Amino acid sequence: MSTSHKNKEEMHDIKLLFNQYGYQLDRDEESGILVFSLKTSTYPAVEIVPIEKIDNDKLNVLQQEYSKMGYAVHVCTQFDLHEIENYLFNRFFNIKISNQRIIQKYEDYTEELMSLYEKPKEDYSYISIPYSLEKNFEAQQGILPPLTSSLLEIINREGPQFVIIEAAAGFGKTSTAYELLKEYVNQQKQARPFLMELSKDRRANNFRYLLLSQIDQSFDVILKQDIVIHNIKRGRIPLIIDGFDELLSKDLDNGAMDAKFDDVETMLSTIGELLTDNSKVILTTRKTAIFSGESFYDWYISLSEKNPFSVSRYQLYSPSVNDWLSSRDLKERNIQEEQLKYIANPVLLAYLRYCPHPFKDPETLVDHYFEFLLKREIKRQEIPFSKAEQLEIFQKLSTYFSGFNITSEKRSDIKSAIAEYASPYMKNYASSTKDAENIVNALTNHALLDRKEEKVGFLNDFILGFLLMEAFIHYANDEGIKDFLKETSYSFLDKSLIAAAVRSKEAKILFWKALQGHPAITIDQTFRLDLVLTGKTQHNLSVCSFSSATFLECIIGTKDGHIKECTFSSVDFRSCIFDLNFIEDSAFVNCKFEDCDFEGGNSNNHFWNCTGIPESVLNISELQENEEQEVSDIDLQLQVLESFFQVDKRTRRMRLLSRLRKELGIEEKTLKKTIGFLECKKMILFNGDKSFISDDGVRFYFEHKT
Repeated sequence: MSTSHKNKEEMHDIKLLFNQYGYQLDRDEESGILVFSLKTSTYPAVEIVPIEKIDNDKLNVLQQEYSKMGYAVHVCTQFDLHEIENYLFNRFFNIKISNQRIIQKYEDYTEELMSLYEKPKEDYSYISIPYSLEKNFEAQQGILPPLTSSLLEIINREGPQFVIIEAAAGFGKTSTAYELLKEYVNQQKQARPFLMELSKDRRANNFRYLLLSQIDQSFDVILKQDIVIHNIKRGRIPLIIDGFDELLSKDLDNGAMDAKFDDVETMLSTIGELLTDNSKVILTTRKTAIFSGESFYDWYISLSEKNPFSVSRYQLYSPSVNDWLSSRDLKERNIQEEQLKYIANPVLLAYLRYCPHPFKDPETLVDHYFEFLLKREIKRQEIPFSKAEQLEIFQKLSTYFSGFNITSEKRSDIKSAIAEYASPYMKNYASSTKDAENIVNALTNHALLDRKEEKVGFLNDFILGFLLMEAFIHYANDEGIKDFLKETSYSFLDKSLIAAAVRSKEAKILFWKALQGHPAITIDQTFRLDLVLTGKTQHNLSVCSFSSATFLECIIGTKDGHIKECTFSSVDFRSCIFDLNFIEDSAFVNCKFEDCDFEGGNSNNHFWNCTGIPESVLNISELQENEEQEVSDIDLQLQVLESFFQVDKRTRRMRLLSRLRKELGIEEKTLKKTIGFLECKKMILFNGDKSFISDDGVRFYFEHKT
């Protein structure tokens, strides 16, 4: 068969493909056959690739020739380049066996989860989580499908897909990553997903290093890193990165967006290199403002101009109690409707689901949860310590983790730390060194801890957060503990704040007092701290920004907590009281007010695209905002539109309305009138606090700009 120019190009592509897999060309196409040899493996092999119809006898002779030379001989019967690539991928990555191992990994994960409640893994079921979704920064409206269905729909699309899943600590990121892993395998695609669990690998903060290191650990030794990277780009190896925030600076917080972007830009550049062809990259991270900031949008625009890709951002919310517990369950546990909002924590809901127990209040529920775990260990491992003594040991251990900013550590190091914290009690229980060693071993294997690959960490973030909160309350002045507490970063305090949501008022106040003056808490975070732990503003706040949070039954604006020139964007306030006598010159952008009350007569505040505001609170400009008004000053319109371009006056940029207000220097009512006009004319588009210039806006700007 003669080869056309097109076929010669195909031959070149085939040779290049085999070369990527480490093969060398042994025989060229003049004979109607390509023969590639692989000499890097333990057992040398050849691939015979007929490129035209040839006689079987000729093929058999060739096979015998290479067999006698000691080669394992394989014949590739595909000719289409795509099919050949599938053939090689399956040969090297052994899809069926690899995916069986992935299913086993999933079953090991569910078995470990259920063993805590002494239930079989078959009792496990993934509970879908409420979420919101942005596709290419545009909010998706209407009824959304279940989370895993939505994720699969996106990553099954053609073209590179970058998916970000954000949630608070302990609110389902890892469970979702495992569920996605299983569901992807069950599709029986020509693919082999790759899960990176960064919480279990803290050898370096360099994402590229960790990626290559985990490739070496997870794939066959004869597979070069390059071919794994190649197949990630091709979409045959969907990459799931669980716990991306584990690599971020310990100073990463819920406040600054762009100031912290440098922390992630280097890591994102590595991900950006993968976002070509048909790649699927999914990462989970704790909730952070970084991925909603202008710098991330600019990074996306800059990169997608060279290699177009789609970005989807999921934000997971508190679980719906009714998804975890049926009406019958709630009745049997004596849980009232008004109490549901106080137990919307996955750890506590799992406990209620699998360990039926009469419910009294959230604080008692937490006590029962820990009593269940501690009593279980006394029986299971014959630990001689009382429940109170066990709690004290693990409270101190939580400060060891927070002080060194670690989520897991070598077993030997954790064992040494436990031995130190348990030493005051050993004289009461251990009669010999051997007894002491056995007790410390039992504590290192405790149900409160998670053991993976010679690393030990806490079982979940709720346990860590609860214990750390208790440590702040009881050991703030302890000489051996206070330095660890002082070094605790906000990411660890965040875990404790989430755990504090289900604690008693008395415990919250004690925690709040212990945190006063802590170096990791910025003035912006003080607002959240005050509301979560005391239910009201306790500090004067000026020129601060707050975003993407939910506050329940709080008092905003008090005699001791004035709010001045602050911006609240995409914040949900539920059953809150606002005393406007102590809130002035502040703006609320895309906020929701549900069953909120407003007191005081100060009207010098502004509400942009908010819901639930009574008309009595709005000043005249707000009442008129829905009326279409002509704006006579075209210069103001152009000034606003110009702010949506980069310095080159060509590249578009996303702007945060909360920030735009400050930067433009235009009087508030005039700016609101101008932006309202531009939005009405569809020259500016909004997604919460995010705003974008439309094609109509670009045309208008260039037609009228002199």
